[in-house]
Amino acid sequence: MIRQTLTALTILITLVLPAQARDWPQWRGPFLNGSTDEPNLPDTWSKTENVKWVCPMPGPGAATPIICNGKIFLTSTDKESRDLLALCFDEKDGRELWRKKLGASREDWPRNNMASPSAAADGEHVYFLFGNGDLAGLDYAGNILWQRNIEQEYGNLAHMFGYSSSPFLYQDIVYILVLRKTTPYRDPQSDKPLNSFLLALTK
Repeated sequence: MIRQTLTALTILITLVLPAQARDWPQWRGPFLNGSTDEPNLPDTWSKTENVKWVCPMPGPGAATPIICNGKIFLTSTDKESRDLLALCFDEKDGRELWRKKLGASREDWPRNNMASPSAAADGEHVYFLFGNGDLAGLDYAGNILWQRNIEQEYGNLAHMFGYSSSPFLYQDIVYILVLRKTTPYRDPQSDKPLNSFLLALTK
């Protein structure tokens, strides 16, 4: 419940930006440092003050919403089915444009869940990553262009409190940071020490 509330609150805070505000296309924003040059942003809010619209979420999530070309992209779990979802909303009115199941949550942690990494977008395509290693590229209409699972390919993500590194998009490359413990905390186990690395994929 706390995670779900925090996700909803994050959306409320984000969506007070004016309709023509600078995009926030990936985690840490347009300058990759958590800042923006957008002027006249509100510095106070409540459940009603400086809120354009509110949209209920299907379940808990811990990702930062991103905004690009009038669309908001966000990851979430489904509290009933435990599916891992990619969501797209209209920035102007909060209308849900589409949702896609990209995986299934196998476990959660006390203060984290599989929908923790934020998406990254370039104006035409958007890339979603989840804590179980499911990774996918979609177009803005919600069509899945490709999918893979980095844990199945490279071994256990080996984080005590869950994997939550957000993809980083630069030019035509999607960068994925795989920083992990050398031995797994949980299955799948490994017969040799795990390494950490930076994975670069063509988008």
